[in-house]
Amino acid sequence: MPRLRRTNTEIRSEMQRRLAEGAEVNEACKSCDVPTLRFTFPDNNNGCNWCVDVYPTVVPECLIVMKNIAQGLMLEYHMLD
Repeated sequence: MPRLRRTNTEIRSEMQRRLAEGAEVNEACKSCDVPTLRFTFPDNNNGCNWCVDVYPTVVPECLIVMKNIAQGLMLEYHMLD
C-alpha cells in the first residue's frame, strides 16, 4: 500500500492527535510534546523517508507509547520536502 504524502507539520499533528486520543495512554502522556521528525534514506528505514531520533520531552512511562505511534505513522506517511 502506498504511503500518504504529508508535511512534517501534518505528520506531527497526527502523532499528537493519536497520542491524545489513545485508549492506552495515561494522562501524563497526553501532555507530552511530539518529537521532531527528520528525513532519512528510505532504504535504511523500511521504505520510510523520515524518522524520529530523539524524544526530548517525553516522560519515561510514555516513551514506548510514543515510539509505537511513530512506527505506525512511518508505515502510513511519506514526508514531503
